[in-house]
Amino acid sequence: MESKSKFDYEVEAFEKAFADMRDKRIALYGTGRMTATLLERLKGFNIVGVLDKNSELVGSYVFGKEVLDQKKAESVADLIVINTSGAYWDTIYQRIADYKIPIYYRNGELACNKAKDFESNEYWEKNEEDLRSQILKADVISFDVFDTLLVRRVTDNMDVFRIVEDKLRLKYGDLNFVQIRKQAAGINANPTIDEIYGAVKDLSGWPDKCINCAKQAEIDTEMALIAPRTAVVDLYREAVKCKDVYLVSDMYFPKEIICDFLTSVGVSIDINHIVVSCDYKKSKQDGALWEHYSTAFVKGRKALHIGDDVKGDVIEPARFGIKTYEVWSEAKLVENSYLSGTNAFANSTFESILCSTLTNKICNDPFCFHKSKGKVVFSNEKEAGYVLLGAVVYVFCSWLLEQAKKDNVAQLLFLARDGYLIKKMFFAYCNLIGEKNMPELVYLETSRRAVLTAFIRTKDDIAEVADFPYNGARKDFFYDRFGIEVADAEKEPLYYADEILKEAERERKNYLRYLDSLNIKDDCAVIDTLLYGTVQYYLGKISRRNFLGYYLCVRLDSANRYLVSNKMKGCFCGEHGEQSNICKNNVFSDSFFTAPNGMMECVCDDGTIKYKPNGKSQENFAVREDMLDGIIDFMKDVEAVKKASGVSYTNSSEWADKAFGILMQGAFEPTAKMKEAFYYDNGIAGRQESAIFE
Repeated sequence: MESKSKFDYEVEAFEKAFADMRDKRIALYGTGRMTATLLERLKGFNIVGVLDKNSELVGSYVFGKEVLDQKKAESVADLIVINTSGAYWDTIYQRIADYKIPIYYRNGELACNKAKDFESNEYWEKNEEDLRSQILKADVISFDVFDTLLVRRVTDNMDVFRIVEDKLRLKYGDLNFVQIRKQAAGINANPTIDEIYGAVKDLSGWPDKCINCAKQAEIDTEMALIAPRTAVVDLYREAVKCKDVYLVSDMYFPKEIICDFLTSVGVSIDINHIVVSCDYKKSKQDGALWEHYSTAFVKGRKALHIGDDVKGDVIEPARFGIKTYEVWSEAKLVENSYLSGTNAFANSTFESILCSTLTNKICNDPFCFHKSKGKVVFSNEKEAGYVLLGAVVYVFCSWLLEQAKKDNVAQLLFLARDGYLIKKMFFAYCNLIGEKNMPELVYLETSRRAVLTAFIRTKDDIAEVADFPYNGARKDFFYDRFGIEVADAEKEPLYYADEILKEAERERKNYLRYLDSLNIKDDCAVIDTLLYGTVQYYLGKISRRNFLGYYLCVRLDSANRYLVSNKMKGCFCGEHGEQSNICKNNVFSDSFFTAPNGMMECVCDDGTIKYKPNGKSQENFAVREDMLDGIIDFMKDVEAVKKASGVSYTNSSEWADKAFGILMQGAFEPTAKMKEAFYYDNGIAGRQESAIFE
């Protein structure tokens, strides 16, 4: 009697789970191997389409089914089934939770948002010393390879196929490689890479030259994306010194190629100690490979296996007397911690690289949350900069360069104090990517205090400037707002109109002289953080010109009165900048983006700049410089993966903003130095300083 394959079991499980829904219109989420297998073998169900995170696929056909967007799925389907490995269910559900039709997992369970207690998790009790003690008790040790010993620098393994497809299209035109590659993986159980590409040839009819190019491109892409999980690799190296150690993997790459992958990241192993499903035509998932491993390699000795997959690395080896130790993958650590959700919104291959760069920094060590119970704790301020602002700054710098080229801007004016660090970041970014046509970068000393006072020419202007809110002593108000000392602070500003107008004229004259010294070009743009463009507006009034402004986020609706003469563009949330997480957490961003000096008051008669006294943020400015180093390291890491894999940048502002929002919702513990260094001050509105972190 012919035995059933894992594909047969997959189809039977689906038929059983949805037996009472054969009359329903079903859309499948997932365009991977599992969907390819299901569509080929499933009978008696009405599958009306498929869904995928890649919006570029919408309207095309995959495995003979149309790829649907949300609107069409809601109109043509009665339900959605998330037809992927269970490891991705929560992530995918978060991505589509707002769909107006029921969503099920492929086991028949109705999907839902599960309230998570991130801190009360038994896994957090595990630690490196615990695993080390288990290793010492065993005679034979085995490690899983992918997601345990090695990790890919993408959040979705299908991104490997997408990268290969892009490479092939450069040589051979519009080839639907991803769909065919997924389909080919389901032709046989436990196939080798050569067998898969034999199936690719049969399905596609492509010439041998194209097939060989695709296979080599896949191997090269895997090599470019692989990174070690350092803590696990260190344990592996310790074990090799005193134990008999093997690697056991369900994979279509034979042991020779896996050995090459390991060697590329500095992991050495005897090739005969690599046990791979495709070499033996046996799988970990059904226990067959473990039965062979137990008989041929363990031979009755005390054995321990370390891996991330519950079925293949924990349940099945235990059936054959092998003790097991589950270590979570980076993805599982993310979804069970305060970082939950960051993976869900990575919709493009480049966003996948961005997200992986972030989570790899935090979750490379499978025991990273042992002490913090799911919350990110930074080892230093450099790491804090890398994690909190690396993606935001990278995306903003990419967007800024793109906009400057699009608008033919030759000079970028970085407005103080926010622009002090942004200028450094942008310069570093342009150097990293090898930009040869970078605009001229100018740091422009300014502040709302400086431009508001210099703007005043009439009594009406005095009233306009006085109308800005102020929280403090009345006497301080006159000095902080208009630069004058008054005898009777209870008088209205217009009572001192002559003094104010005289001081304004002096400050305006000095400030215009300063602006002239900068040789500001006609084709320039100002750079600021958020939100209304106040400084840009009054700077234009003083110099009698209109500026183009680039911002982290802007408000571009009728609530922004400065749009009358301002032309502004925002990176995050487009026209609705106030809805961005950058804006919602503006206290943090305002506190970070500052300079090592206090707020500018005015330009003195001798041309020097007069500043307010330094506050706590300035006294502890070195913290920001350390964080800046981390931000630049993030950009370096992304660029390294981007160049090695050949992936092109795509606009990722939505993902970066969402990831930033997740981090800001209590996902991290600031360092002691950050608590000392992060204060919010607003010199135009008062003299108070407020600690950001209590």
